[in-house]
Amino acid sequence: MSRKRNGYTNFTFAFAATLQRIAENRIPPVTVESFRVEPTRLSSGSYDTLVVKFRIPRADEDKPEEPDTSDDPLEKILQDVEASMIEMEVKP
Repeated sequence: MSRKRNGYTNFTFAFAATLQRIAENRIPPVTVESFRVEPTRLSSGSYDTLVVKFRIPRADEDKPEEPDTSDDPLEKILQDVEASMIEMEVKP
C-alpha cells in the first residue's frame, strides 16, 4: 500500500471512529454493528465507500427499564423530609 493510500485509509477510519463516538453518545445509545470499507473508482477519482450498520433501539416497541428506587436510601430520606414538612405546616 502506498503512502498516499495510507493517508486516505487513516482519514476513512478516523471518520468511522467519529461516527461510532456520535452513536455511542446518543440516549439511548446506538450500537455500531459493523464497518466495511470498499475501494471505489469513479471517473472523478478513487474513493472509499464506507458501509456502516447501526443497531438502533425502537422506542415504540421497547420501553426502557426504570430503575428500582424502593431500596434507595436517598429516596427514603427525601420521603422523610417531605413528610416532616407536611407535619410542620401551620393550618389556620
